[in-house]
Amino acid sequence: MQFLVVMAGPEEAGVVAELKKHGHAGHGLGELEEGRDVQPVAGLLKILTEKQWGLVTNDSRLVRQVYEDGLRFGYSIVLLLEGVEAAGAMGRLFERYKRLSGGRLYTVTGTRVKIRQLPAAAGA
Repeated sequence: MQFLVVMAGPEEAGVVAELKKHGHAGHGLGELEEGRDVQPVAGLLKILTEKQWGLVTNDSRLVRQVYEDGLRFGYSIVLLLEGVEAAGAMGRLFERYKRLSGGRLYTVTGTRVKIRQLPAAAGA
């Protein structure tokens, strides 16, 4: 699987390395085509759908926007909550779930992983 990694803070490299360790690929915002509109969340999800990429982020506002606007997204979103060491959290996620299901939000806390259906899967 391939993921866009959108992290506030210096942990992006650790998350990308952990994805690679588990056989996945992590990409930064700089790898998206220039001139593409990634500001509105809907624009970002459209690009990720075209690329068939999931999303890993620690920006809970971005995820909240997906639910508030009822945005459809058929790939996985992984939300790493604040205060969680990101690379370790990704390791725990993939140790428990070898393969992530599309249309799901995986919220990783310090001690557990919560799974919630995304609006895309609910309306599909």
